[in-house]
Amino acid sequence: MPNFNSGSYEEEQPVPQPMIAIEPREPQATNPQLPSLTWLVNEIIAMIADILEETSPNTISSLALHREVLLDHTRTDRRNSPAEKLEFIYKGGILEAIRKLEVRGYDSGLSKSKLYDLLPKTTGLTDVTWSGICVPRPVLQILAEKLSIRLHAEFNDGWVINTPGPRVLGLLEANQNLASLKVKIEYVQEYDCLQCTQSLKRILLSCPNLHTLKIDLNLPRSNGVALTPPDEYCDFGFVDEERPPALEELELGGYPFGSPEENDMDKEPGYPIKQYERDSWADVFVWSQLKVLTTYHVNFALKIMPQLISLKEFCCLWDCKQLKTFYEQVPSSLESIYVAKFQTIGLKGLSRHGSSLKRLTVHQKEGEEGEWQYVTVDAETLIKIRDGCPNIEELSLDLSRDGDWPYEMLGILGRFPSLRSLKIWFELGMGDRDNPIQPYVRFSDIGKLFEYLRVTGKTSRLRKLEIASGSPPDVDRNPVSSRSFWPRYNSTNFVCTLSERGDEAPKGIYNVRCTKLMRERNEYFQKTEAGTKDPNCPFSDEEDFRVARDGPTPLDKWRCHF
Repeated sequence: MPNFNSGSYEEEQPVPQPMIAIEPREPQATNPQLPSLTWLVNEIIAMIADILEETSPNTISSLALHREVLLDHTRTDRRNSPAEKLEFIYKGGILEAIRKLEVRGYDSGLSKSKLYDLLPKTTGLTDVTWSGICVPRPVLQILAEKLSIRLHAEFNDGWVINTPGPRVLGLLEANQNLASLKVKIEYVQEYDCLQCTQSLKRILLSCPNLHTLKIDLNLPRSNGVALTPPDEYCDFGFVDEERPPALEELELGGYPFGSPEENDMDKEPGYPIKQYERDSWADVFVWSQLKVLTTYHVNFALKIMPQLISLKEFCCLWDCKQLKTFYEQVPSSLESIYVAKFQTIGLKGLSRHGSSLKRLTVHQKEGEEGEWQYVTVDAETLIKIRDGCPNIEELSLDLSRDGDWPYEMLGILGRFPSLRSLKIWFELGMGDRDNPIQPYVRFSDIGKLFEYLRVTGKTSRLRKLEIASGSPPDVDRNPVSSRSFWPRYNSTNFVCTLSERGDEAPKGIYNVRCTKLMRERNEYFQKTEAGTKDPNCPFSDEEDFRVARDGPTPLDKWRCHF
């Protein structure tokens, strides 16, 4: 068992090294005798770069093994549109090389007809992800002739209001390709919810290859208050010998588990089961193959815990003391853990999974009370996590700061022996919006922090740093005032990655970008000397750009807008 009690609290603080500049240079072919990207015109290279950026391969070697294509109809930037991508793929003769295809949004125009023509020719295709209103019938018919292709269907928030749910979901019943299904809906009347849940139930009972289920059934919230749940039962209600296929991944968000009537006051019309539905699920589903579980339902997780012999990843966002029992008694060693506060799992619970743990997240959204900084992990605990979990490769956590960067914590993080990817959330300061917490998180600071982490690690394996300024709560449909939008518009996010080129990575050359900005804005930052402000900057009128450059605007100086 890993030792969480060892390790000194004092950590030496290394001296930051000067920044490394990336010098521009002309591209050169590795072998002049072979075809090269340098032969292509800039427009084609830009299109290839777009595909690479959107699919985000981890390494060049992974790119050689996985060809992924994203057709995003939700983007406002129409450059390199889905229709253009399909035309490029067709003319380039790379249809057979495509392994994964993702389609977002809905389009009834040219790209849709082109996709129908090209899809049968993608002989190497293994996965299709369709995120939007519905999966078109022609696509389902094409996939039905290729049962080796896995279909991942996602239905987004609000779709049930605008389209007839049973008809949309009904197309997926008895589908042999369906491997994963994600449904997120808001309902008001029990009839709306019941129509969808019964369609989902029929899918579960008729799709033998469905092994990933993500459902979130919720009532709308207004001014911080959710609507009253309907009186009648409107969920799955498995009865008799109804048995869905064994799941490998379950993400259970909002789901109002039913309960049997104990008296007239508790009577729930339409409830078909004699036991609590939570207990029924423990018997209806086969849980021995479940590898990933994400849920808000603590009691449900505890109920099925003894059967989770294959579980590798667990995420529960509630701060609940009963969860310690789960981590201490689950009959498997976890590789990935997500908790809102470290107190939720504690050192004892974490120690059971220390040698197997590869991914750890300790994060919660900010609240109005301003208590966020008081529940973050302290230096002594972080040292024990580092020494007790030597195989952590991906770490995400909240860090507090007060007038200066938390160099002590950064020094400890830099010495995690296996860490390759780190995400840090810094508090925006919702408790006092007129005085956001400093130092502000700005584009010019990210590279310096990345360098500091790598210097402290000396032989650091860190290749990616992501820093978020603020983690605002969701905004209600009918917010009390426009100030509710201040956290959203004044939060931002940055990613710093070490170059994947074999001749650049050893030199510590890296790239920084703001994920809320388009390419031209990021390129402007990358070409501008850190800390300078150009009075002729063409993007200064854009709020996201100003927040990335200058940090958040105090509420008393912020122009309220929606």
